[in-house]
Amino acid sequence: MRLQQPFSSVTPTVDGSVLLVLARAEAAFSVPEIHQLIGEYSEAGVRKAVYRLAGEGLLSDRRVGRTHVYELNRSHLAVDGVLAIARSFETLVDRLRARLGEFAHPPAYAALFGSAARQDMRTDSDIDLFLVRPRGVAHEDERWSADVARLSADATAWTGNDVRVLAFDEEEIDSRTTRSEPVLAEVARDGVPLYGETSYLRSRSAA
Repeated sequence: MRLQQPFSSVTPTVDGSVLLVLARAEAAFSVPEIHQLIGEYSEAGVRKAVYRLAGEGLLSDRRVGRTHVYELNRSHLAVDGVLAIARSFETLVDRLRARLGEFAHPPAYAALFGSAARQDMRTDSDIDLFLVRPRGVAHEDERWSADVARLSADATAWTGNDVRVLAFDEEEIDSRTTRSEPVLAEVARDGVPLYGETSYLRSRSAA
């Protein structure tokens, strides 16, 4: 799954890109504006998709001056499904946060990082999770290992993507900075905080 293009899991056509743009913006746009917001495909292809979706009733159109503008028809029977797909990234983040809150030993800090956080995934990209084990919890702690395994399995089931967990002990984090550990710099820069203080890594930024 590509979280930045969630409709590609359902339809590989331009229709999904049109729906994503209009689901995320509670506004009406002309075809050229929709084409510009999508940033790919031809304007003719976008126009055909808009007309097709309007014909199905998923898009509403109205005339503004000499231009037709289109918006998502939020009264349509299928709109809840469209909005749910459009919110796939937010839903993943919410579910990850909920699972982390159920850990027997909640992490000192957790974040989503890598291509999922940067929103530039490929279909075969991993879901990268950064976890900091709290003090006193050993790497081989059975409950910690079971919770991490469950989190990984759930995230794969939710997305279809493999999960890669990068775990540090809290003591390890205390002894490092983002200058000495590039992955910490990446998480601090691009990561989406999932658990713990959002400023957890900022104090470890290179001076």
